[in-house]
Amino acid sequence: MLLSRQELLNQPILSLQLGGPLSSLKQIIIDPKDLTIIALELDNGFFSKERSFVLTKSIREHHKIGMVIDSADEIVGYSDVIKLEKILDRNFNLINLKVYTKSGKLVGDVSDFTIIYGLFMVYQIYVKRSGWKQILDDELIIDRNMIIDVTDTKIIIEDEFEKIKQDNRFKAQQMLNPFRKEPQQKSAISKK
Repeated sequence: MLLSRQELLNQPILSLQLGGPLSSLKQIIIDPKDLTIIALELDNGFFSKERSFVLTKSIREHHKIGMVIDSADEIVGYSDVIKLEKILDRNFNLINLKVYTKSGKLVGDVSDFTIIYGLFMVYQIYVKRSGWKQILDDELIIDRNMIIDVTDTKIIIEDEFEKIKQDNRFKAQQMLNPFRKEPQQKSAISKK
């Protein structure tokens, strides 16, 4: 199931043990290395003033009313998980990240993204075009497989025309020319 960033942020965290909501979500924590969502930051410090998180591997189910975890024991702090702490220290945010083509042309800024729920992976990014290109097409949807590299400051994607050329070459190989006669095959029995 695909969810937009906003749909995910609007979901409360529910506890099976309490039988009700624990907190709402404040932020989505993304690992820039592979664009996976590793944690969700809770709206307020759950038990203390320290930032609180739910690791995505702790989420059991997703319902219309929210995301379900076993209990409040699944909630971790900033320094409880080393991998989470390293990613938080990078201060990576996918929204407003610049998107460039492989050849260095600016495409625009990331305005939103969708995720594959269950796998917690960024599936598509929505890019708000910059300059005169926004007159023709103000937003692009870029699939995950077009992304070449992600850094803390930019995303690099395949060139649009290069992708089109590759697709056209593939289609050209599949097409047959109706005006070209196929070479006639010689029969195994030759006439003398």
